[in-house]
Amino acid sequence: MNELISVPIAAITALTAEAAVNVIRSTLRSECRYCGLSPTVLTVSSRLTIADGGIDADVNTTLGLPVPADCLFQAGLTGFQIKSGTSFKPWTASAIRAELLDSKGKLFSEVQRLVQLGGRYALICTGHDLTPKQRNEAIVQIALVLKNAGFSGYDAFIDVFGASQLAEYIERYPGVAALVTTDPIQEALVFDEWVRDDQMSNSFEMSKDQGDLIDQIRQALFGSAKHVRVLGEPGLGKTRLVLEALRDENLAPIVLYIEHGSMFGSTRLFRQLLKSPYNKPLVVVIDELPEQEMAEIWRHLKARCGALKIVSLDHGRDETQDTDIQRIDAPPLSAETIKKILINRLGDSRELDRWVEICEGSPRVAQAVADNLRANPADLLRPPATVPIWDRFLHGYGKRNEQHARQIDCVTQYLALFNRFGFDDPVGDEARYIADLVAIVDPAIGWARFQEIVQSLRARRVLQGTRTLFFVPKALHIYLWQRFWANYGRGFDFTDTFNNMPESLHAWFMNMFKYAGDAATAHVIKDIVKPDGIYSNVATLTSAKGARFLSTLTEANPVAVLRLLEATLGSWSDEEIASFRENRQTIVWTLEKIAVWPQQCVRGIRLLIRLAINETDANSNNATGTLRGLFCIGPEAAATEASPAERLPALLPLLRSLTDKERELGLSCMEAALETHGLGFRIVGPEFQGLKPRAKLWIPKTYSDWWDAQHLYFKTLVEETADWPDHLRPMACSALLSQTTHVFQLKNPF
Repeated sequence: MNELISVPIAAITALTAEAAVNVIRSTLRSECRYCGLSPTVLTVSSRLTIADGGIDADVNTTLGLPVPADCLFQAGLTGFQIKSGTSFKPWTASAIRAELLDSKGKLFSEVQRLVQLGGRYALICTGHDLTPKQRNEAIVQIALVLKNAGFSGYDAFIDVFGASQLAEYIERYPGVAALVTTDPIQEALVFDEWVRDDQMSNSFEMSKDQGDLIDQIRQALFGSAKHVRVLGEPGLGKTRLVLEALRDENLAPIVLYIEHGSMFGSTRLFRQLLKSPYNKPLVVVIDELPEQEMAEIWRHLKARCGALKIVSLDHGRDETQDTDIQRIDAPPLSAETIKKILINRLGDSRELDRWVEICEGSPRVAQAVADNLRANPADLLRPPATVPIWDRFLHGYGKRNEQHARQIDCVTQYLALFNRFGFDDPVGDEARYIADLVAIVDPAIGWARFQEIVQSLRARRVLQGTRTLFFVPKALHIYLWQRFWANYGRGFDFTDTFNNMPESLHAWFMNMFKYAGDAATAHVIKDIVKPDGIYSNVATLTSAKGARFLSTLTEANPVAVLRLLEATLGSWSDEEIASFRENRQTIVWTLEKIAVWPQQCVRGIRLLIRLAINETDANSNNATGTLRGLFCIGPEAAATEASPAERLPALLPLLRSLTDKERELGLSCMEAALETHGLGFRIVGPEFQGLKPRAKLWIPKTYSDWWDAQHLYFKTLVEETADWPDHLRPMACSALLSQTTHVFQLKNPF
């Protein structure tokens, strides 16, 4: 015996009619595979209320095709009648006559056809554990009815199966056995258990490449392949792809899934496969099986593979050579498919593209991000309760050495400080610098151990690149960066670290701060932008690197950056601002990001006004153009959450100024506010910052709100320009007249 699951007889005798048909259908499908037959030779229906002509299922093989002697059917045609429950007693003449003959005493149509073709008649009785006498009497009663119908000598073409006989066939196939027993294999899941896993039961968006891979796996398993090895970087959904390939009803009943592949070699199931070669169809799926463990397991199972097939999965490199192993690389999902996953969980929105980018083709990450966006937007990268997703990227599924795991966590969190870093010549000094930082925290991680960890992460495809390395997916990188500040951020000396850092790492270090914003990094950002810190030097603020970093920090902490700009730029004279030309536009963009938020909008606009009054650029999105845009009124016409009424106080000082230049700038902003033509929805802009949800730019709830806002600005323009000097009055009147049409076209419908 080489059965893996023991099926109790009582479980079969208790089967209902529907359950009995399902179990026997799966058994017959598996038996067809055992014989190497196409599933098309089997005909069986689950419709119990439809007249079946006396036959519930039949298997029609080509005569002469060899069929194993221990199969449930033989070569040629076999018809099966399935009876459940204890009320049917096949050893009695009345029961058999009712099963074979119609009300006119003639054979049912399908029974008549079966015996005319010389096929075997098989009666399966799940409700009884038949004794030899009961089986023999049942065969006699069937033969007698057929003889009376004109088919004598049919005894040798009749089979009767009770619960004990049926159990022996069911036990051959784990997936079928699991349908009738509650005690499956402890170290493995049958397909029906595997498919109910939380990560396997969610919706599945399949790309064309994934569909091709599923077909490739399925064809290999239906063909001569002994071992299919699916490789790919973490989070690509390899396990789900294999599951979908095995969802085929001709494969699912013979599947066993091993979740922790590195532990498979020590299981009872593995020893059982070694002791008694399994000659019935069986597909063993071994997940997270590293190369070393795979080689050991394959060494023992290779010679036993025939009916047994292996599917193994891993996300590391596999450099072994064996013609009996068919290797398949899992593809990353396209951006379009990742977006479909997000849409399925969140609904469609303009915000999704930015989340697609950080998922980088990983469906597992996309599911986690989507679930957090819906239920936990303040902690977008929190791992799901059911899957330690980030740990699996770094440590896999297997039992881990805690000391090694802590070292890997430490190294990856320090590496994550940088958007990317050099590892090999000529940029290897960058990795050396990071290794020195790590050694301060954990002296046990020397340069050799540091290199070992980096190379292992490259092997797992978590780190990618050639000379310069970066994390994949981006979401993992952001998560590790945030973990660094949570674990090592207290007392972090930014100035000292930055000054001692290789200059080639500066930009990559600064770029990551756009993902800050929580309490762990708040004190670091405040230290960076304090008025007497590194930005107290005007040259730093106005440099390309300094201005870009400030713009990045704005996405994390706009309040702190605004305070710095008020203390620096806000205190400059007009001459100093006018002389500020290089990298001026970066500061304009920084103020535009600040003005998005209603609490900082007016203060940010006031600084923009200083730049606009002393304008030096001619481009449309210069300080003047950006300022005008912030006063537009309409649905998302301006990139700010502040309402028109909240923005107005920033404009009043211009209209009340005593200088013509400031009054003209205020008038220009008023014209932008009262313009109603050409307003459209924004596609992308400062409303997208770091990991924050898209800013909820001001939208009037009703046309009345829109009309009221326009009227407020029109009325303000009339009142504030009434006492302007004569040489400015024509300009103000012209503006009023040109905007009157626009205002009154926007009628108040309420």
